[in-house]
Amino acid sequence: MRSSRLLPLLLAAACTAEGAPAAAEKTASRPQPLAAPGSAALENLRFLTGTWRGERDGMFIEEVWTAPVGNSQLGVARVLEGPEPRDLEAAILHQSEDMLVLHLRHFGAVADRLEERGSKTAWRLVRHGPAEAIFEPMGEEKVRRITYRRDGEALTVTLDRAQAEPLVFRYQRVPSP
Repeated sequence: MRSSRLLPLLLAAACTAEGAPAAAEKTASRPQPLAAPGSAALENLRFLTGTWRGERDGMFIEEVWTAPVGNSQLGVARVLEGPEPRDLEAAILHQSEDMLVLHLRHFGAVADRLEERGSKTAWRLVRHGPAEAIFEPMGEEKVRRITYRRDGEALTVTLDRAQAEPLVFRYQRVPSP
């Protein structure tokens, strides 16, 4: 599946308690558990916002995410082999009353749609934290989980696949044009 070539993020935040007893400090210094999906608001995925670039297998990859507005956030990604586009991806994060869903559409080099018309490529947010979001498919997909983690100016996207090793994409934040 073409989605295995794109998308990505990681920034684990640990809390510390000033002036708290030693036992509380030990607990607070550990990374906090990810929140349940019901508490997810689109605003929590603002950490994706920006332009991210990286390379994998000799290919240049760029991902750009808008800031959340209303109940959606948009992303686009492209993969280039040399100067030629290879893959394009459109992403929409949509917040409904009870869940946040990542919708993906993939296109070839000349914008020919790769998924069958009418097919749904969607993952629901199952856990999130200050700089992490984990999505699982809402239907049958070769990718079982998509994890975005942000760590400062770095974004890591991991695609856990059903019958293969995970694909890991590492990006650096760059100034938006």
